[in-house]
Amino acid sequence: MEQFGKRRRACTRSRFHQVEGQDVCRIEVQPSQSLFTVDEKGGKPVQLYIRTGNASRALDTREIIEYSRRRWPNG
Repeated sequence: MEQFGKRRRACTRSRFHQVEGQDVCRIEVQPSQSLFTVDEKGGKPVQLYIRTGNASRALDTREIIEYSRRRWPNG
């Protein structure tokens, strides 16, 4: 998560709870108003990831264009 820096922290909030005697960390992530990209290690190209439920998924070029049109229609 460090690769996202301070911008990521502005979109997240962590809370700790006790559930049946166990410590549980709850992380809430709000939608961003701008793109977050990840610089992959090992010389791989920069990729755009989106959250789908509890997982992240890299988008291909067509998906990035369509996602951008839907997410930021006036951008």
